[in-house]
Amino acid sequence: MDLGLAGRKAIVTGGGRGIGRWITRTLLEEGCTVSICGRSQESIDAAVAEFSPLGTIHGASVDVTDAAAFEAWVNSSAEQMGGLDLLVLNAAIQPSGDDDATWELTFQSDVMQAVRGIRAARSHLAASDAGAVVLISSTTALSPTTGPGQTAYGTVKAALMSYGTKMAAILGADGIRVNTVIPGVIVWEGSTFDLMRDAMPGMIERIASTSYLNRVGDPQEIANTVAFLGSPRASYITGTSLRVDGGIVKSVDFS
Repeated sequence: MDLGLAGRKAIVTGGGRGIGRWITRTLLEEGCTVSICGRSQESIDAAVAEFSPLGTIHGASVDVTDAAAFEAWVNSSAEQMGGLDLLVLNAAIQPSGDDDATWELTFQSDVMQAVRGIRAARSHLAASDAGAVVLISSTTALSPTTGPGQTAYGTVKAALMSYGTKMAAILGADGIRVNTVIPGVIVWEGSTFDLMRDAMPGMIERIASTSYLNRVGDPQEIANTVAFLGSPRASYITGTSLRVDGGIVKSVDFS
């Protein structure tokens, strides 16, 4: 299926590492011009160098918790690309701890990134004939239990999902769709789960056994979902949160 992304302009936060890296590559392969940011200039430079043969990509080192710098970057990216059709808010951190600083940092990096990113991008997306926002949450938001140090992370990811539905209602008048992707356990070389293999032998296999598909996920599967939801082919889908977890979360989704 042609997703209709050729010639579109997209922003991906956290686009130089992890799942964001797969999202960036997939959007470029679909014909988008992409602007990415991340905290590490080294990872941004590496991604730009690697993906430049696929299409036009711009990159900058930006901390999404720096309100002024982040909003300025979103605006400058849209201007540099000549417009904006898709905003993917993927950057996140998982600080360990339960003190006020941990909660504040987690909230700033996820919820306030979305608030500020959408605020800065709104006029640009409204000028598009297919404006879309995709937020990245986590199945940690759906579970009453979390891994070590993930209480703040899971709680904030749940708040992000609620914010996404509210913004879908508000931005619909501007023709902008807002959806949330909820990745399950996604493993790639160098990921957190991958690095835990030696410390916790058999962990990934035990997690995989709880999936309906008897396996963990691949980051490309998340990137494919983001590309579809952000494309004109998903033109009547908004206000939804879509789990991509192989059935690890056992629920009936009535909403």
